[in-house]
Amino acid sequence: MRRIYRLLVVLSAIVLLAVLAVWMFTNTDFGRERVRRLALDLLGGSTHGIVKIGAVHGNLLSGATFVDVSITDSAGRPFLKADSLTGRYVLRSFLSKKIYLDGLVLYRPQVVIEKLPGGQDWNYRRLWPQTKPTGPVDTLPGWGAWVRFTNVTVVDGDVVVRSPWSPRTGLSARVRDSVVKDALSDGSRLKIIAVPGGYQKVIELAKVDATLPLVRIADPAFKNRFLQVSGLRMQAYPFRPPAAQVQALAGNFEFNDDSLWWKGAAVRLPKSNLKGDGTYNIDNGDMRLAVGATPAAFDDFKWLYQRFPKEGGGNLGLSVVWKGATQDYVIREADVRTGGAHVQGDLGVSIADTTYFHDANLRFTGVTTKLIAELDPSLRSPRQGVLSGRAKFNGTPRRLDIADADVTFAVYGRGANRLQARGIVGFNGPKYVVSARDLRLRFLPLQIDIVKLLFPTLPIGGTLSGSLTLNGNGATQLVATGLDIMHQDGPNRSHAVGRAAVHTTGQPTLDLDVVAQPVALAELTKFAPALPLKGLATGPVHAHGPIDAMRMDTRLRLPGGGVFGLRGTIDFQSRELGYDVVADATALDLSRVMIGAPQTALTGGGTARGRGFKPATMLADLAFDFGPSTVDTLGVDSLTVRARLANGLANIERARVQASGGVAELSGQFGLDAAHQGALTYAVSVDSLGTFARFLPGLGPDTGVVQPRPRLAAELLRVARADSA
Repeated sequence: MRRIYRLLVVLSAIVLLAVLAVWMFTNTDFGRERVRRLALDLLGGSTHGIVKIGAVHGNLLSGATFVDVSITDSAGRPFLKADSLTGRYVLRSFLSKKIYLDGLVLYRPQVVIEKLPGGQDWNYRRLWPQTKPTGPVDTLPGWGAWVRFTNVTVVDGDVVVRSPWSPRTGLSARVRDSVVKDALSDGSRLKIIAVPGGYQKVIELAKVDATLPLVRIADPAFKNRFLQVSGLRMQAYPFRPPAAQVQALAGNFEFNDDSLWWKGAAVRLPKSNLKGDGTYNIDNGDMRLAVGATPAAFDDFKWLYQRFPKEGGGNLGLSVVWKGATQDYVIREADVRTGGAHVQGDLGVSIADTTYFHDANLRFTGVTTKLIAELDPSLRSPRQGVLSGRAKFNGTPRRLDIADADVTFAVYGRGANRLQARGIVGFNGPKYVVSARDLRLRFLPLQIDIVKLLFPTLPIGGTLSGSLTLNGNGATQLVATGLDIMHQDGPNRSHAVGRAAVHTTGQPTLDLDVVAQPVALAELTKFAPALPLKGLATGPVHAHGPIDAMRMDTRLRLPGGGVFGLRGTIDFQSRELGYDVVADATALDLSRVMIGAPQTALTGGGTARGRGFKPATMLADLAFDFGPSTVDTLGVDSLTVRARLANGLANIERARVQASGGVAELSGQFGLDAAHQGALTYAVSVDSLGTFARFLPGLGPDTGVVQPRPRLAAELLRVARADSA
């Protein structure tokens, strides 16, 4: 019995000593320091870097708090730094080689996931490399086979991902330097930094507060790792500021060494709710997202595009694909509003070295030019107004394939423009030079005010309606075929069909081959105000050359059956119209085509060379010969004029009129305005004044008495007195 008693006493003493040893090892500063050093030895032995733990606190039988924890690589580049890590555990899990921690709390953790340029591996792989076994492989799970954290809390964390970046291959040295300069500038949305050996792209998740019910790092029963998020707040910086303000994130995420993926994750931004699936390739930064937004507020997405408006938003589906240097964004079934603008439909945009639009099918109303300029200052319009309509297109700004477009542009105070288009159009260079291929345009209508943006001195107004097909390049030549255009300017209506081409190499020139059906002659008066034309004319019009030396060839049928032809060169650009032309007419009735002109039937022609039509300022050399013609009721057999008009004077070298009743010739000068005068010499030979009776009032019947002039009366009186003396 004594032996049993002594044995119990010895065992009790051993147990007491063991308890005292465990207590001293787990609940005293001495023991915690021993645990800290043991942890440093264990972690340092398996880590190809530097591990630091400032202190260990807590009851180590059930949990611990590690203070001032940091892990860096051998060069001192950071991987993890935290103010403290606190967790609870059950000792028996360690006995089965399982690392299970519950209630893990990380205060101010800072994590840097980095891959340096030059082919180096990610820092976490360099810290804990996977080595191939050199001997027999132990297939039984051991330490590290089970790692699980439950009820994890992250307080004020920060995660930075730095991956290698470089311009795409195939660029010249000059272009590559330009791309790098742009990427490093503050104007680049990607955050690119220069590091030894190259450049890195930086993504940051700042001020992270998270609740994670389960984090499974390793388990032989599962192929992938697992992260369950019940709540997460952060400021996400996938680009340069501003940040995406994530107020809540919840979802289940799976990941491995290379990738992270999820389904049905929900995100709440200040005014937006998102839900969707995605994958992220940790190795190269590639990403895929498929998100539904109900709703999405523009202001919540300024991190994606800084010029989004502050107000407005709506519902949409968004797909995002990042692959290498290419970013692709696709918006589906959008229904968004901002201010008075309303946009519906689909739009895809791929961004690499250039911007490519795809799957675009939009309907819009109330889109102002001010809003467009706010979204993209390079699209500032010379006319302010509101756009509405629809558009389906694909391609780049340099080559945009328009499947269907019907756009109305209501210019403030200047009327509405409606344009329908199908075909290919391009806008190149800083001045947006237009190119086109089989671009079919229809104007319903187009204000001449818009045309004046290209030809600011154009004197006409009104609208253009009709259609044409455009081909070519504004840098060399643009050709409009199938041209069928109606011009309406107040009561004046003109209609032309045919072909036109604009050559822009060197001095711009025009080739115009159309048929007027008809043309309103009053519109020509706006080019030459001194010619008060009226009426309509039909026939072919050919014009070739620069606008200041246009070669004209036309033959028009005029009201009353007359025909007028014109060949020569005209300067439409100068303030005073210039001309060097040959004209001919058949049965031309001036009263039908010119306000205030007499009734005529002129047949003949001649030349006119000069500038302007205002009598006081015009300069012209005229040479005309007409055959049998009629002026008013006077018939003439021939009419010849040779004259020079200059400096307010008409210098008549020769003017001859021959009619059946006589001949009249005239030469000399006369003034063209009140400030000038001259002297004329004329000779008239007539067979009978009766032919000209209507022009000579004194040849009518003598029905009255005319008193003689005083001088004549005095002379007659003097003669009578002399005779009677």
